Amino acid sequence: NQENEISFIDSNEVFYHLGKSTNIFNPEISSGSLKMEPKIFENTKDGKIYFSFHSKPGVYCLSGNKVDSLQGGFIHTYNEDQQGDVIIGVTEATINFISNLLYIEQQQEPILWNELIESNDKALDFHSTDFSHEITIASYVGIYHYSINPMHVESFLAEEEIEPGDFGKVIRCIGIGHDNEIKAVKESGRILYKISYDSASIDQDLLNLRNYGTNWFEYNKADSSYYVGSYNGDFTSNISKYNLETKEKEELIIPMTIERFFMDDDDFWAIGNQSESGKVLKINRESGYQESLFDNHLLRKDLRSCLLLDDQFLAGTNQGLYIYDRLKNIAVDSTISNTEKLHVTCIRKYGDQFFIGTQNEGLKIFDQHFNLVSEVEIGTTRPSNTIAAIETDTFDNYWISTFDGLTILNKDLLLVEKIDLEDGLSSYEFNRDASYKDKDGTLYFGNLNGYTRINPTLFFANNRRDDYLLGDVTYSIGKDQFLLQPNENSVEVKGIPDNIQLNYFHPGFSIKSTLPNLKRKILSINPKPDSLVIESDNIKLFGLKKGNYEISVIPRYGDQNAQSITHISVSQNYDWLKEVIAISTIIGLISFIISSWIISIIKKESEAKIQLQNELSEIRMKALRSQLNPHFIFNSLNSIQYYIQVNDKRKARDYLSKFARLMRMVLQSSHDDVITIDKEIEQLSIYLELEKLRFEDMWDYEINISEAIDAASTTIPSMLFQPIIENAILHGLSHLKKRKGLLTISIEKYINGIVATIDDNGVGRSKSIAINNKKINKSKSLSTSISKDRIALYNKFESDNISIDYADKYTDNGKAAGTTAIINITTSTNGIYQSNHH
Repeated sequence: NQENEISFIDSNEVFYHLGKSTNIFNPEISSGSLKMEPKIFENTKDGKIYFSFHSKPGVYCLSGNKVDSLQGGFIHTYNEDQQGDVIIGVTEATINFISNLLYIEQQQEPILWNELIESNDKALDFHSTDFSHEITIASYVGIYHYSINPMHVESFLAEEEIEPGDFGKVIRCIGIGHDNEIKAVKESGRILYKISYDSASIDQDLLNLRNYGTNWFEYNKADSSYYVGSYNGDFTSNISKYNLETKEKEELIIPMTIERFFMDDDDFWAIGNQSESGKVLKINRESGYQESLFDNHLLRKDLRSCLLLDDQFLAGTNQGLYIYDRLKNIAVDSTISNTEKLHVTCIRKYGDQFFIGTQNEGLKIFDQHFNLVSEVEIGTTRPSNTIAAIETDTFDNYWISTFDGLTILNKDLLLVEKIDLEDGLSSYEFNRDASYKDKDGTLYFGNLNGYTRINPTLFFANNRRDDYLLGDVTYSIGKDQFLLQPNENSVEVKGIPDNIQLNYFHPGFSIKSTLPNLKRKILSINPKPDSLVIESDNIKLFGLKKGNYEISVIPRYGDQNAQSITHISVSQNYDWLKEVIAISTIIGLISFIISSWIISIIKKESEAKIQLQNELSEIRMKALRSQLNPHFIFNSLNSIQYYIQVNDKRKARDYLSKFARLMRMVLQSSHDDVITIDKEIEQLSIYLELEKLRFEDMWDYEINISEAIDAASTTIPSMLFQPIIENAILHGLSHLKKRKGLLTISIEKYINGIVATIDDNGVGRSKSIAINNKKINKSKSLSTSISKDRIALYNKFESDNISIDYADKYTDNGKAAGTTAIINITTSTNGIYQSNHH
């Protein structure tokens, strides 16, 4: 070893270490003779000796003068990466195949890791320069190269056989346990989990802490006890105390549905809800005495989050942020200004500022006097703009979990990165306050079907690796193909090529993780070719002309500079004869094209109608997908789940019945070109009722049908009104702050057909555009474009005619007062009704 000491195994299966002191180790294990060799290796970083014997199973480690048994079996292969981390290939039998990998990270406990071996049996050898990043395995069935999570986003499912993004087992809370290991509470599974290196396993010491609806826990070192909060579905909850030393369990019933609790030296501070009011209880841990606080200020408010400071208690509700003096138990301010309309989801304090996460309204930041100093739109949709939890890292970044992925902001609140399912998340929706930062700075976030762990140091270190390399370059001119070896990332092409193909890769990623999958990179080619195709690890350029081309990679986020990949110089000095042949070929092709064009004119008229039919079907499917919006379906299912949890069976049945009926009607109407007005109104009524609940009764609606219309027999194109109504809700009514919204749908009969008016008193189109422009990612109104495309195709295809006009409404003092959409459906093109609503 590095100390010039000697280690060896003699013929009697005895291990010797000779140096400053003599260490003799003879394992007391008997075994039959096996046809294997004894193995002995030294770690170059820390000098530890790893060894196994000829016939006595066991993988051993000598550190100092101490020998530890790490694993059964025998050492087959030893590998050490550049960081000094060790992977030992372990075999259990006489055959020379690796059965398990023993991963020994510096200063960490050994981990038995068989994830890669299980997918490649008959493994013989492996190699890596960084085990946290990639590994190559050789086996009897081939060679495999794995990129081990290059973004260092580690997500684990709380239950097997759940696909990423599905609803699974909800992780409600993450924290530190008695053994300084990270624990996680799984709500529906009622189990306290222990998070290890690559899995989440049941903690056998805490099996007695099984409670329905578990959503929070704390470990108190003073009395060696866990305190676990859970709800019972009847507006009561339990706080369970479990003493690890005595194994005794005590139950305390509290009169509310618990959301979260804190502990100070003497008391619990628990928050939750009872009926229609929020509730704060201060509970003495010794006597169990319960004191209800601030009741007058929390009437008819939904309490969801809180922050316990030395002298203050902050409560977040669906109607604003409240602050109380926790020592005097009095309200300091009934409602903090600028928050009356906010649904507060989480509260954090960083330095002298308070970070307030909201539902649908993004991030609000207040100074120490609770003056609003900054607002940040996290996403373009309600789920992505609803904040679940906030954590900070050592780089002064803010990691924000939402109902639609993870977002990273820098200290100036500018976007650094967005992380979603493609980057390794097990679910796009995270849970409120289900987050934790350990002593090493690693971040943990609980979501719908597991948890995500990210080490920011590794994450950003990987993001800075921009050393992309250029491999072989091939190009073709006619039937001739040429292979070039790039000289210092510069390529010279003689002649105008039909195409150029470049092999482009990053040495830190596997061959399958090249440019198409690196979403944080943007390929830049200047000037742009006629067309570009990216296939696996290749870039193909078509339509290049004489001149110089620069190919670079630009980071999508952050302040890194672009990296030049290659410089291509195209010159026109190829064989002139081949140019003449090419010109002759072109003339012949032009003659052929002209004759073909004349023939094709005859076919076009017969094909035009078929094309219109196909386009109309495609637009109809887009309208169907608009109605079956994933976020609308998710929110509906979430509401049903909530009523079931609070045991409101009547509302759950009613909501589920409406939702099921709407789905049936939407699917039925997708097959029909037309629908009667009464069926369309019935479908819209159910849709509006569900949307009202989703938007928490922010608006009302009215539907008026002229008595002159026979609604049971008069037909209109199916799925015509819903995209326009959806547009009015999302871009008009949902942005209202100071008044309640109203949506009015009127259908009237005229000589040449009918006119439908969809009127809202929202913020108007100009204000909606201004709000959208402030967001980080600007959204586009798909419902409006779908309606326009469908109407245009319908007018081409049918004898009837449909037109739609929009009018902005204003008050007497010139303020925006909403939008009116007028839809004319006429039986002839000569008498389109001009509405006087303008």
